[in-house]
Formats: sequence, C-alpha cells, structure tokens
Amino acid sequence: MNFKIPSNKDVYAAIAMALHETLGTPHDRESNVITIDKTKHSNSPWGSKVLTLRQLPRRK
Repeated sequence: MNFKIPSNKDVYAAIAMALHETLGTPHDRESNVITIDKTKHSNSPWGSKVLTLRQLPRRK
C-alpha cells in the first residue's frame, strides 16, 4: 500500500479552511424557545391511552 504523506502546505491549508468555516462565517442563532400549544379537541390520540390501544386481530 502506498500512502501519500501530506505536505505541510496541505496540512496548513486544511487547518486554515477549518478555521475559516468555524470562525469566519456567521452561524444561525437559535431562540431556544419551545412552544407547546394545547389541542383543540380533548380526545387526542397522543393524550389518551384508550385511543391508542386497539383490539388484536382474530386468528382464523
């Protein structure tokens, strides 16, 4: 197997590009706010265990 050992220029270029991507470009700012709205109807399948349970199929 022949492995190419990167030259110092390649290493420096990779480090410079990583620093440029991390520090040089603006990042999206998140609001860190979670909004939970109540459901409009009280019988939601997510809130009622009875609605999530179902009958098992009959074997023939």
